[in-house]
Amino acid sequence: VASANELWDHPYYGETIRLMRGLIYNTDHGAVVATPFPKFFNYGQGGADQFTLDEPVIVTDKVDGSLGIIYREPRSGRLAVATRGSFASPQAVHATEVLRTKYAGWNPDPSETVLVEIIYPENRIVLDYGQMDDLVLLGGVDKEYGWVSTPDSAAIWTAWPGPVAKTFVYQTLTDALAADPRPNAEGLVILSNDQPGSHKRRMVKVKQEDYVALHRLVVGLSERRVYEAILA
Repeated sequence: VASANELWDHPYYGETIRLMRGLIYNTDHGAVVATPFPKFFNYGQGGADQFTLDEPVIVTDKVDGSLGIIYREPRSGRLAVATRGSFASPQAVHATEVLRTKYAGWNPDPSETVLVEIIYPENRIVLDYGQMDDLVLLGGVDKEYGWVSTPDSAAIWTAWPGPVAKTFVYQTLTDALAADPRPNAEGLVILSNDQPGSHKRRMVKVKQEDYVALHRLVVGLSERRVYEAILA
């Protein structure tokens, strides 16, 4: 059985699998219901999109929660939220309730998939967002062409009324890599600064070292991990 990394990087069908990660497809009507971000990697990781250090980029906050994929239920027509592998995960159920109560009446363009980060206290991963219970707009994807929109751009064309992932003023990859670590932050998402529809937008993640260390501690509390943390 191939590992996940082997599937992502497979020379023949790796790209297709990366595009299908979290895809929602209606088998009754043969139609794509929602298209999330393609799988993208950490900067410098095998399979990551390539950037030159001085090319213009767009840099946004890497929010620490669960990815929510907003879609319209085929039978009821109501908006709902799925997570990458489930329509009924605790995160999906909670996010759907938030969407239908806090943002009742919001009606996005059906040609686009809106993507949010699901944040609430019981779903804390590493970062502490206090009592925040909301959906943070990450961007969107055109269902037909796969073009990825930035958070600010998606906020405009969807008229999203909730919080939006922050966009930073870093102009190049060099600027982003040299950025000082921020308190209570995961890292950055770097997107190629292309014209809409020109070609596939490239994306990579850059995670802060303190977040990586804390994440390792939180999700892997083995005896050895605890011992390493005490000695650090």
